[in-house]
Amino acid sequence: MSLSPRYPLGWLSLLIAAGLLANAMRLRGRCRRLATLTPSEKPPDPSHRFLVAAGVELDDATRRAASAHATREGLTVLDLVPADLPGGRVLEPLGPFERTSARQAMLADAGMLERAAITQLDGLDPGEFARAAGRLIRDAAASTGLAIAPTLRAASAPDRPAQRRELLRAAYGSLLAPVLALRAALYLTLGLDLLALLAGRAFGLVALLAFCAQPAVAAGRGTALRPRGLYRSCLLRGVREPLGWLATVAGRWPPRHDLDALIPGPEGQPLNVG
Repeated sequence: MSLSPRYPLGWLSLLIAAGLLANAMRLRGRCRRLATLTPSEKPPDPSHRFLVAAGVELDDATRRAASAHATREGLTVLDLVPADLPGGRVLEPLGPFERTSARQAMLADAGMLERAAITQLDGLDPGEFARAAGRLIRDAAASTGLAIAPTLRAASAPDRPAQRRELLRAAYGSLLAPVLALRAALYLTLGLDLLALLAGRAFGLVALLAFCAQPAVAAGRGTALRPRGLYRSCLLRGVREPLGWLATVAGRWPPRHDLDALIPGPEGQPLNVG
């Protein structure tokens, strides 16, 4: 079995592996810059409200800490990232354009909620949370933050394919088609790498390992996150993610009439991670 990339696919695999690892290091840098909520005994600001996903219990300590952080930093919207976010979803709030939500809990100023016409705050499913978060991030891009909530426990229920379609549209907006095409090309290359590996070409292992290792590199040891099942999800990523992607794109996509409400805004301004 040879590691020498003497075939075009070999060089492509090495380039893809380098790109995957470089992106993982970029995400790791962003992860390490994320603020971590600190305990506070001060009651939450009366103007602060909280969006909470179904299956998530937002404890009083997190409410107080989030409110104190938002007040201190001058934020009107603060997305809360549980330290134990499932390993298979840990990359979501870190990218791809720094405008996505962890979809677990979010602080918002009452005035922002009123202007965005958001009335349902508790028990939001992933699609409902994506729509609400998109409106809030779009309307308060300059005063939106992201912080790790150490005592907040993430919901464990996986997203269904129909929900993933809505979430992809929320995250990428008009860039959805090229993003899907790029993912298809990546998964096709990884599939060819697997075939090459089975044929005795060891270069096929390089891109596969880089792809599976991305979550561990971005959010593993040395960061404030402690993703649930991180290393198990890395081991299964090479199979689970492409199959999940196929199930997502093969289904019926939601209509585009509510697209403006789904995406954070055309400028794609980054969240404040301080």
